[in-house]
Amino acid sequence: MSLVEAKFKFSLWRKRVPPSDFHQFPPRQHLDIPDWNSARERSERLPYNGSGNETKVRSIQVQVLQHFPLVQNPSMHAFVLCNIAEIDVLMDAPFYVVQKNLDVARMIYSKNASTTDIAFCDTIQADLYLREGKQDIAKEMLEKSLKLSWGKYSELTTLIWRSSVISLVGIHFVGRTFGPQFCWRKRSNRRRDEHSRKPYSV
Repeated sequence: MSLVEAKFKFSLWRKRVPPSDFHQFPPRQHLDIPDWNSARERSERLPYNGSGNETKVRSIQVQVLQHFPLVQNPSMHAFVLCNIAEIDVLMDAPFYVVQKNLDVARMIYSKNASTTDIAFCDTIQADLYLREGKQDIAKEMLEKSLKLSWGKYSELTTLIWRSSVISLVGIHFVGRTFGPQFCWRKRSNRRRDEHSRKPYSV
């Protein structure tokens, strides 16, 4: 399977936000990430409880990761790690495996001072916290990411908006603050007025 085919199959599985420098290959740089090799080996061989489709998608992402070494293209490397982390959340992978990939991705993005990509990591982190029952922390992280992305990064906003936290927790903040603007863009005065009068409800 070629790299193009692998990337295309993953895009069909779940639409994602590309890193800010997706088409650029930054110069070689050293990132001090301890125990990264052992973490990668653990993530490749651990058993998971996902469906056959999720397992195939994850294996594709592991193959894609090999095409983007950390030293040659750290941003794309971090992007693929985030994809793997989200798949692992859905497949009930151990917490430390998901957290390790997110920590590495966040460290890479922080080196490049990319707030949008860090918000992408935080969105997946919130899903992980939701799975672990930490709803308050997840709600706070998604609110922060939504404030950052609203009106600037539509794809990231859509990803946060459809996140499971809205259906599981019911963030009144999201509906009260962003509901009227969302409905206004849909040119629906009736729905806009409804959202202005009452908090968001699922």
